[in-house]
Amino acid sequence: SLECSLLETALHLQAATWCEYLGGAPEPTRIGDGQPHNAPAAEVVATRDGHIVLSAYAQEHWQRFCRVMGREELAADPRFCSNAQRVAHRAELREVLSDCLSGYTSEECVALLSRNQIVAGAVRSYREVLASADVTASGVLVDAASPDGQHYRALGLPYRLGDAPRPAPSAAPDCGADSDAVLAEAGVAGGAAADPAMA
Repeated sequence: SLECSLLETALHLQAATWCEYLGGAPEPTRIGDGQPHNAPAAEVVATRDGHIVLSAYAQEHWQRFCRVMGREELAADPRFCSNAQRVAHRAELREVLSDCLSGYTSEECVALLSRNQIVAGAVRSYREVLASADVTASGVLVDAASPDGQHYRALGLPYRLGDAPRPAPSAAPDCGADSDAVLAEAGVAGGAAADPAMA
């Protein structure tokens, strides 16, 4: 059988930081967005019409970002010349990132940076995510049917098994629809019908 713990999954979402901490690094502190030991890493930056998330902490990526933005001097700036310096001067770095990107729309930023092998993604609303080409193409939105024959959109399972089609989830049963069967399975004779307090 497959067992999956939500707690353990949440811990694994920060596996790199946990490894550092368990290996003796100082306990991370809350800094809002971004990563505690790298910069810019998962940095949320305002654009003309929203926000993007940007990661360019590897030295080569940072230097490429500076070139793409036409700000080559930033790569040699003592505050930003290494990852450690960018982490130490995060507030100034955030001002520079905002200055570089605030004139572009989010989609323009993502296109420009991605074209230059710099990791960036637009921060989207739920409505925008559902309308995006990548989510549409993924097939994660499926058609689910309720017992009364109504159909509605739902999220399918986030994994696939080989070439098998993604199954559509069934609708939740009406309140109390399965009470008798569940109670009988638990050994309660007569189910909900025998005990009005259980209905």
